[in-house]
Amino acid sequence: MQRQTYSGYFFGILISTILFCSHASAETVLLPSEQEINVEENGSAESQKHILWLTSERGISGELQKTVLEISKQNDLHILMPDWHDSYFLSPSRSALEKIPEEDYRDLIKYYADKFDTLFIVASDRAASHTLKALHQLQTEKAINTPHTNTSENTGTIAGLILIAPYLQKQTPDIGKRVEYLDIAKHSNLPLYVFQAERSPRYVPLPQLIKALEQGGSQVYTHVLKGITGGFHARNKEDLTPIDLKAKDAFPKQINNALSMLAFAESAPLKPIKEYTVVKTKKRLNMLKKVTLTTPSLVLTDLSGKPHNLTDYHDKIIVVSFWASWCRPCIEEMPSLVKLKEKYKQDLEILAVNVREDTEVIKAFTQTMGINFPILKDSDSAVTEAWKVYVYPSNFIVDKTGKLSFAATGAMDWQEPEIESVINGLIKVSDK
Repeated sequence: MQRQTYSGYFFGILISTILFCSHASAETVLLPSEQEINVEENGSAESQKHILWLTSERGISGELQKTVLEISKQNDLHILMPDWHDSYFLSPSRSALEKIPEEDYRDLIKYYADKFDTLFIVASDRAASHTLKALHQLQTEKAINTPHTNTSENTGTIAGLILIAPYLQKQTPDIGKRVEYLDIAKHSNLPLYVFQAERSPRYVPLPQLIKALEQGGSQVYTHVLKGITGGFHARNKEDLTPIDLKAKDAFPKQINNALSMLAFAESAPLKPIKEYTVVKTKKRLNMLKKVTLTTPSLVLTDLSGKPHNLTDYHDKIIVVSFWASWCRPCIEEMPSLVKLKEKYKQDLEILAVNVREDTEVIKAFTQTMGINFPILKDSDSAVTEAWKVYVYPSNFIVDKTGKLSFAATGAMDWQEPEIESVINGLIKVSDK
């Protein structure tokens, strides 16, 4: 239900109801900072359920627009989707949301909380941290209501959050280190429903994330999308598998089910936080680093069922590469690994560890690539977790003594002179 009274917190709406497709329109909200925010509106404001959909650092794609419109139509939902990138002239990038002033992010949430009796919020990827932070600040200021508290008659209730593949890490963990989560992830008290696709780097550390979210008192519902590619709801159809397309068709119903679960959940008392950590996105450097880590064990089978143990290759330099077919940088790196094996032949072996994919999928992917090294299956991601891999691809170089010597995250050009120099050096040392 739309509220009839407003708090006076905002200057108001400048432009409203510009029709751009069936059941979708746009409005422009003027914030106290005098920043205008373009907001896409799906469905009717007379709907019983209102959602503020806060998009990721990649912005609003055409496919995301279609998905959100379909969610609105199938479930009679009123969905408002701010276009941050258009409003601030931002390009899609990992750091895009960092360029939005915190008070603007917070004020837009406050505007819609004032406007409707009950408001749900959807946030994806890096938008999750900005959203949790804004909501904590608004609760601290007693500027919004929650299922646990009713602080003001002049504002509505934030009933809960749906988080889609939330990125709440402090930063990409150093090689061999576990993921650490932002303090705000541990201080959320609102009901949360987390969607996480299995074919994503964020799947493996998901239990750690849920544990962090529960520390603040949040009731957390977890929905793992088995066999589904991350970002499926916003990707072009040609980039999706048949099972991804089925998941996309089923997503509107799943969103509605999530809203139903959240509607009956309670929030917990708000825990104070000393400091809202602000983490700036760092440029990822794909380069080998010398490491002094204990070499984890590695015992896996290849595509034909033959077992492989890391210790079986004690007479060779070993490159252990963690990858998946849905990972584009992994695809780009594979030909370089093939050339690396061709050059060093008997002096070097590559063990390419595939994470959580079926044999048929792996074979279909590799059959035209001339793979000349073993492809190993980590079906339950146990080895991936033991090696503390959270970025794909991740590469490790083990010398002939079994010592873990170098490592890198991200795709590598294994023909670069600096990399070949490292490998040549390891071969010479071991041959002395």
